[in-house]
Amino acid sequence: KSSAASDVYKRQRQYSEAKEYDAAVRCYLCALTAMKQLDEPKYKALCYSHLGNANFRQGLYAKGLRYYKDAVRTFEEIKDSTNYAISLLDAGYSFLLLAKLDSAEHYTLQGLRMAELIDSKEEKQTAVRNLGIIYSERKEYQKALGLLLSVKDNIEKDDCLLYTSPS
Repeated sequence: KSSAASDVYKRQRQYSEAKEYDAAVRCYLCALTAMKQLDEPKYKALCYSHLGNANFRQGLYAKGLRYYKDAVRTFEEIKDSTNYAISLLDAGYSFLLLAKLDSAEHYTLQGLRMAELIDSKEEKQTAVRNLGIIYSERKEYQKALGLLLSVKDNIEKDDCLLYTSPS
């Protein structure tokens, strides 16, 4: 059962890697339908996450956000901390691009807390960068500066590159 879900998921992912996002979306939706008979919440959550990514890459931020929120909910239910943190940050960034700064801050702060719990340096850096952007967008420059100064001691020379504009 698990290998069937894994196979379905892997086949669909090839389209995303090839940047064929329309085909990827169609295939992920088909995969979700096919997985309804399987009790494989991790692969369902991964499909939601990749559906979010495929829509996001096409500039369909609101549509991608819906899938990111499904991924957040599912990863939280199955207690997959790493993917939960990533999905929270993806949702937060989508809210940021939709200029919904309160929601962006909420999801990003949750993502930061989870990243700190699992000690994920990369996710912590992403969260701090995005929070800095959120606070700057709100013209809360002191808050942005305070945030950056609070993590200053944890930043190594190599990490400074991660604080450039998001890709």
